[in-house]
Amino acid sequence: MNLHFWTRLVVVALVGLGTGRGWLGLGSPAEAQQADPIFNVTFIDGTVRVGRLEGLVAPSDPAAKAMTEPTLLLLLDEPPPESPPHPETSPNTPPLDQPQPQPVQVAAVADDKALGSRIALPLAQVVRITRTAPREPGQGPRPMIPPFATNLAVFPDGERLAIVGVGGDDTNLILQTRLLGPLNTPLLAPLGLLLQPPTTVAETLAQLDLLASMEPGGDSVWFTNGDRQTGGVLGLDGPNRALRFQLNNAAQPAQLDLTGIRAIGFDPALVDYPLPPPPAMVLTLTLVDGSRIGVVDSKIVRGRILARTRFGASINVPLADVVRIEPRTDRLQWLTARTPLAVQFADYFGDSATDPASVVFLNRNAAGGPLILDGQAYDHGLGMRSRTIAVYRVEPDDQAFHAEIGIDDSGGVPENPVTHGHVRFRVLVDRTEVFQRDLALRDPPQPVRVDLAGKRLLVLIADFGDRGDVNDLANWIDARIIRATPNPQETP
Repeated sequence: MNLHFWTRLVVVALVGLGTGRGWLGLGSPAEAQQADPIFNVTFIDGTVRVGRLEGLVAPSDPAAKAMTEPTLLLLLDEPPPESPPHPETSPNTPPLDQPQPQPVQVAAVADDKALGSRIALPLAQVVRITRTAPREPGQGPRPMIPPFATNLAVFPDGERLAIVGVGGDDTNLILQTRLLGPLNTPLLAPLGLLLQPPTTVAETLAQLDLLASMEPGGDSVWFTNGDRQTGGVLGLDGPNRALRFQLNNAAQPAQLDLTGIRAIGFDPALVDYPLPPPPAMVLTLTLVDGSRIGVVDSKIVRGRILARTRFGASINVPLADVVRIEPRTDRLQWLTARTPLAVQFADYFGDSATDPASVVFLNRNAAGGPLILDGQAYDHGLGMRSRTIAVYRVEPDDQAFHAEIGIDDSGGVPENPVTHGHVRFRVLVDRTEVFQRDLALRDPPQPVRVDLAGKRLLVLIADFGDRGDVNDLANWIDARIIRATPNPQETP
C-alpha cells in the first residue's frame, strides 16, 4: 500500500461513498431512537438484570469508594427477585456453585430493594449488555437488530465502522461516519474498505471474511463481477473516479474504475491494531448503523458513552444509538477461539463431512448468514446443521460452558409450520449426557449451563428433530467457556 494514496482521496471519496445504495438491513441511523433505552445485562453466571445504564465508574473516579475495578451503575427497570435467580439447567445437569453478581460499594448507590433502585456491579462480571426496543403495548420488549451499512471500514477482531466517506494524509485516514462524525484513524489500522457490498447480508459477511483472512504479501481488489486482483494500491484518480493499482507481474499500473470495485484489502503484514495491555478494560460497542468498534477509557455520563477507540479517536455517542456493549473479560473465552478435537456431520440421507470449516460455522449460521435468534443479531456463536457432533477438550481451569440455543430466524417460513426447522440440542461431558432440549423455529431461545470443573471433554450435538433435517439451522449463541483464572484476552 502506497502511503501517499490517501492524499488524493480526500476530495472525491466523500462524494463517491455518499452515492451508494443506502443502508442494508433493518432501519437507518437517521430513524428516531428510544431516548432513554432499556438494556438487558447478562452476567458470567447466567443471571440477567434489566434497567437503564446510569453510569460507568472507574476506580480513579472521585465518586468511587473502596473500588478496584470498573463498575456499572444500573437503574433497575424490574422488581428484584425474591431470591437470587439461578441459571436454568436440564434435569440431569448438576447445579453450578457460582456466586451471584454482588453490588459493590460506590458513593450514592442505593440498595437493590425496589423497582427504580440503583445498583452497582463489577463490569468484569458482565458478558453482554443488549438494547431492547418496545413493541406494541402488551407485546413485551423487542430486541434490536443492527443493520449492516453499505460502506464499511473493516478492522481486526471483527470490528467495523459504517462510513459515508474517506479522506486523509500520509499517516492518517479520516473516516467520515454518520453517528460518530469524522474519525482520525492511523493508516495501518484497518484491514480494508467495503465500498459496494453484495445485495444479501450473507454475501456481505462472506466478503468481510475474505478481507479478514487475506494472506500477507500485497493489497487486493475485489470487483463487483466476482474477480479479484492482487498487487499494490498506488493512488486515486479523482476526476476519472479510478483507482491506480499496480498489478502483480504487470509492467505498468492499471486504472481501475471505482464503480466496479466491491472492496479494497490492505496487506495484513502492515496492519497494526494491538489490544491495550491490562489493566485496561476494552468494551466492544455495536451501534444502530451496524458499526462494531472497540473502545477504552469508557465512561457513561448523562446518557452518553465517552470513550477512545482502539485506534485513538475520541467518541461521544448517545446510549440511544447503542445496540450492544461487550466487555472483554479474562474469565470468559468464546468457544470459537478453540479448535475442536473432532467434528462429524451426517445429513438425513447419509452424506457426511469431517472438515471443521464445513461442519461448524464460526460466528455464522449454518447457511452462512448472520446468527439471529428471535430478532436479535449476534456476533459470537456456532452454527450447525443436524446431525453435527463437535468435540472440544476441557482445559484445567475451565469451570463451565454457557450458551443460548435456538433455531436461526432463517430456518423456515414463520407462517408455514411445515417448513420450520426442528433440532434436538444435546450436550455431553465425558460421554455423559448432561443437557437435552428439542427446539423448533419460533421457540424462544433457551439457556445452556453445564459444569466443566474437573472434566476432560465437552461434546455439542445438533441432532435430528421431528422433520429430519429440513431448515435445521441450529445456533449456539455466545457459546463461551467460563474460566476460574484469568486467561489472555483473545478474539477469534
